[in-house]
Amino acid sequence: MKPLNIVILWHMHQPYYRDPERGEYTMPWVRLHGIKDYCDMVEILKDFPSIRVNFNLVPSLIKQIEEYARGDARDVYLEVSRKHPSRLSEKERSFILKNFFMSNRETMIDPHPGYRELYQKRGEGKIDPAIFSDQDLLDLQVWFNLAWFDPIHIEKDPFLKGMVEKGRGFTQEEKEGVLQKQIEVIKRIIPVYREMEEKGAIEISTSPFYHPILPLLCDSYSAKETMPDLELDVRFKHPEDARAQLRMGVEYFEKVFGHRPKGCWPPEGGVSMELMPILTEEGFQWTATDEGILSRSIGEDLSRDNNGVCQKSKVLYKVYRIHHHKGDIAVLFRDRVISDLIGFVYSRWDPDDAANDLIRRLHLIRERLKAEGADPSHHVVPIILDGENPWEYYERDGRDFLCGLYSRLEEDPYLRTVKVSEFLRERKPEDRIDRLIAGSWVDSNFRIWIGHREDQEAWRQLERARKALDEARGPEEGIKEAWECLYIAEGSDWFWWYGDEHHSLFKAEFDELFRKNLKRVYRLISATPPPSLDLPIYRKKEISIKRPRGFVKPAIDGEVTSYFEWLQAGWVERKDFGGTMHHTKGFISALYFGFDLERFYLRIDHDRDLLSLEKGDAVGINILSPEEHKVTLLKVKDKLKLLIDGREGSGSFAIRRIIEMGIPLKDLGAERGQRLSFFITIERKGRTCERLPREGVITLTVPTEDFESWNWLV
Repeated sequence: MKPLNIVILWHMHQPYYRDPERGEYTMPWVRLHGIKDYCDMVEILKDFPSIRVNFNLVPSLIKQIEEYARGDARDVYLEVSRKHPSRLSEKERSFILKNFFMSNRETMIDPHPGYRELYQKRGEGKIDPAIFSDQDLLDLQVWFNLAWFDPIHIEKDPFLKGMVEKGRGFTQEEKEGVLQKQIEVIKRIIPVYREMEEKGAIEISTSPFYHPILPLLCDSYSAKETMPDLELDVRFKHPEDARAQLRMGVEYFEKVFGHRPKGCWPPEGGVSMELMPILTEEGFQWTATDEGILSRSIGEDLSRDNNGVCQKSKVLYKVYRIHHHKGDIAVLFRDRVISDLIGFVYSRWDPDDAANDLIRRLHLIRERLKAEGADPSHHVVPIILDGENPWEYYERDGRDFLCGLYSRLEEDPYLRTVKVSEFLRERKPEDRIDRLIAGSWVDSNFRIWIGHREDQEAWRQLERARKALDEARGPEEGIKEAWECLYIAEGSDWFWWYGDEHHSLFKAEFDELFRKNLKRVYRLISATPPPSLDLPIYRKKEISIKRPRGFVKPAIDGEVTSYFEWLQAGWVERKDFGGTMHHTKGFISALYFGFDLERFYLRIDHDRDLLSLEKGDAVGINILSPEEHKVTLLKVKDKLKLLIDGREGSGSFAIRRIIEMGIPLKDLGAERGQRLSFFITIERKGRTCERLPREGVITLTVPTEDFESWNWLV
């Protein structure tokens, strides 16, 4: 029997969103994911003693966890959570109502009637704090902090279980009990990693301290290797910063865990040939990146067959060694398909079906290797993805899926989970790559982090501040703190949010925090920050909506039947919106909308083939007012259906060259003269990959009979 080796690597990371002036974290994600993922992802392995898993812990994440465990960390959300509602200012009450529903609605809000009722009371339009009593706000403070607990904590803890069952009418003392339970769980995180590593169940690797894109620190021009037409008017070339961030990370890791890590997951899978000797010199024996980098580096097509199996499996599923002037380092290349299925798709599946599908795919890989004349026991399938981000989209925080997966792997004699270093001791990599192409796990390039005008302005400011710091002379303590602020500003997450590729309601806040770190660099060296740091790098795009000028009555046939059928409609172009996921070109090129007296009409022009919608993929029309409804054009089996709130409606649709829909106003609860607010989503593989508009909603007035005459008079 020759089992196929499986490397499961969970990358655990949260951005370092700490205000350098106020000393508090601006986002609560480390605290909330601390009670949801960081502890449970490793603690679950106690039930599966033969499973071996790899965890990559970013040092800045460990630092934040330890601060919360000691009670030293503060975040804005925690401070307003602690206050009794009667002591909240109007600004704080508005803050809670705006931000305390930042939980996945399907898995974290809707299952709890008390939380769901508060969400429905708030609505999606303009928030009116006056309609919320002190008790409402107290219940909301509790639910926001309670809903993030992993179900296993709630099931095992009588107090937490009682709070969920109570549902509403919480007291200040009960809220304080919930917040105290958070700290109790967070205190267990690092000790349980130590315990499981000592038992041999896991291997822990690490990353550079503040999660920078290492190849771009070494030389920002490395982006040109896969994007030769990229225009850069500034060059950031400081390999010493890459080395410093790695060294800081290793030293901190050793202080916490008592030994040096053998492996390094480079942030975002970012690698380059220049980085390899630095990793080797800093003591790392292995690193990893995406299969796309392997394909480009060795010039092999790693395409998949109809079952999703790589047609050159014995090329993909092996560890390579990168030879450089300082020696060698082993590199694994992650299976993108399986990793992305866990990250983006399986959350919408039945947990057993998802676990069975993953096991099926692993067996297909094993059979493919045998068909190619390879020994499966000499090969390894790396499954690498974020260890905290997917689970809020799964029912029960993904526990049922993980238990199903681990139990099947434990029982399967043809599959074996391994730690990376364990596998490398058994099989030294023989195949050599002489030149590793620079790139990341996103499209095998660095476009996300340096391809947009906003990205490049941030790099210019970073280079300018670094030059000032490099030339500075002053008290050692001030210089040391200034370097830390600069290293924080080198982190990948700032650049992730600049540009058009990704959406967040907090882009402006992230931009301000990035610039605050650079301003503090100047102040710590007694220099004046340049005035340009007072100007936002992120520029909010104004939505330019052309409103309907008259009634429309299109033929719902999926074709532009005539020039005139949509002439009176309102419209929005692509320049006014974008997606939340990383893709280079959106599905939607334009959106048209209009009315007759009975129906609301939509036309979606698309640049990519929406006829290829797969099972479960959807076009969503999210109606927020006058009533909340979800209109979905959904692929069910081999047919497209138009559903309103999950039921087949009386609307009509067609998809050919364009998408056209006609939805009865009565089905939307919309009457003449009322305001109708909506936004459009394209949902693929269980996630929203495109939203129109990127922020906010499109608001129209349902026309009355004299609509056209009024427009004519105007």
